Amino acid sequence: MANSIKKIIFSGAVKGIHNEMNLNPFTLKFPDETESEYKKYHFLYSVDFVRVALLFSMVFYLLFNILDYVVFTENQLLFLLVRIGICIPAAIIILGISKDSFLKRNWQAVLSIMVIIAAAGIILMIILSNKIFQHGYYAGLILVLIFNYFFCRLSFIWASATGWILFSIYLIAELLFFDISFEILFMYAFFLGSANFFGMAGSYFFEYQMRREFYTIQLLEKEKQSVEDLNKNLEIKVADRTAALEKINAELSEKNKSLIAAKKELSEHKTGLEKIVEKRTNELQEKISELENYNQLFVGREFRIKELKDKIHELEMQLNNK
Repeated sequence: MANSIKKIIFSGAVKGIHNEMNLNPFTLKFPDETESEYKKYHFLYSVDFVRVALLFSMVFYLLFNILDYVVFTENQLLFLLVRIGICIPAAIIILGISKDSFLKRNWQAVLSIMVIIAAAGIILMIILSNKIFQHGYYAGLILVLIFNYFFCRLSFIWASATGWILFSIYLIAELLFFDISFEILFMYAFFLGSANFFGMAGSYFFEYQMRREFYTIQLLEKEKQSVEDLNKNLEIKVADRTAALEKINAELSEKNKSLIAAKKELSEHKTGLEKIVEKRTNELQEKISELENYNQLFVGREFRIKELKDKIHELEMQLNNK
């Protein structure tokens, strides 16, 4: 049954985050330490609104003395004192809710008591009045309930408890101080109880929406933190990679310098070797020239010796013929 209602009420996306929040369906509380974080968030984003709401309601609570003056003339001054007596604590709360540590810790309970006192003031004015239509003044309690459920930022549990305490005080006062028929009492109780149920429903969904907004912000903050961590890790990796590349670049630069020096040295050796080869070549050419000269000299000598031998042989032949 509950799952069927969820399917009807929540869309797919909303149902997903609803399941993630894992709220208590009755108290709307988070299951872990997220609840304490939500309370801080609730106070932080409610305190200014509560101040304005209290100021607004205090002004209207006093302005209703105009109605007292017109309808309950004989009790107008008394009713004004009652209203002032209730507005003074409201003014104290307005001034101290963000400064006083007790009010900051217990602001829900303080506002709940403030609402009950305001309602009790209206019930007291109903009791003190002696007009026949005095019970119509209970409509002021409806205004108090509206403030209770929608303006003072009470949580669903606190607002509901406050609303039903108000309802109970009113019924007890009617039974103790007035001789009222069951039908009229039932009518008043029915309307006031219905206003409570509508207020509870509105307060429930209002708080649910606020808690979902808080949870969404928490998720966004986590994602933001995750992205920041990734960016930091990326920056560290980029810095490490840059340092490694700079180191490699420095090593390559040193090797390049070494290669240039080696190339220069090799070039110098090559130049020196060429000079040596050229020198040795010139020396060899000189030696070859000398050898060629010696060879020509020896060849000429051999021819000369042969000519002399031939001449000697010719002379010998001539001598033998004679």
